[in-house]
Amino acid sequence: RGMVFPYARADYHGFWMYDMHFDIDIVWIRGDRIVDVTSRAPHDSPGELTVFRPTEPADLVLEVPSGTAERLGWKIGDRVTVDPPARPGAPAR
Repeated sequence: RGMVFPYARADYHGFWMYDMHFDIDIVWIRGDRIVDVTSRAPHDSPGELTVFRPTEPADLVLEVPSGTAERLGWKIGDRVTVDPPARPGAPAR
């Protein structure tokens, strides 16, 4: 489980860790495949914020607790299913 951010089109969407209090993994997805994984993205620290971007365009971003991707063996190219399907503008359930 994690937080899903769906986008209407694939792009190099940027994520930063403003006011976060723990590290996360950021899983970048296009269609039904993982296109990149940012493992153990560090939480907010004093100074300038780092903006994380995928190496390939993504239309869905999944944030999960730090270490989840490695623990579960998620890697680039893996097929992904989101339940319930995420759609831009859809109400959260």
